[in-house]
Amino acid sequence: MKKDGRDERAALLAVKANLNNGWVRFARRWVIVADDVHGNGRCTVLFDLTMDRHHLIVHPAAVDTYSVALDHGAVAALATAAEEGEECRVPVVHHLHGPRELRLAPSVRNALVLSEKLPGGVIVQAVFRGERILELVDTLAEARDSVR
Repeated sequence: MKKDGRDERAALLAVKANLNNGWVRFARRWVIVADDVHGNGRCTVLFDLTMDRHHLIVHPAAVDTYSVALDHGAVAALATAAEEGEECRVPVVHHLHGPRELRLAPSVRNALVLSEKLPGGVIVQAVFRGERILELVDTLAEARDSVR
């Protein structure tokens, strides 16, 4: 996100428009059902391409509580990290808390973990294993090619 705040404001508007009045609006949606960090439940992650194709809105746990907007640079960095199985932290904009960070990191259990920390220590984590890693790599590659 640019330092002058223009991109941050655009991202904030994008995520709010995507969540407008309970009606989710997007040009394209990808869905991956990952595991939760404890391995005893599911954590569905939605990836929405905004109507103007300028941002990818990521909804960890499929709820707007954790929804964040990523610009092309952040999507490209995440896609590359997923392809290479490396750690990556990218700047994002949360619709209530403003600038945040989304992290993708390999796990000792042959998994990739997507996580976000909110104020108050609330952390959401989605764990991608096996075929889900391939789905994440493909999804982020398609999103990288779709975001302008």
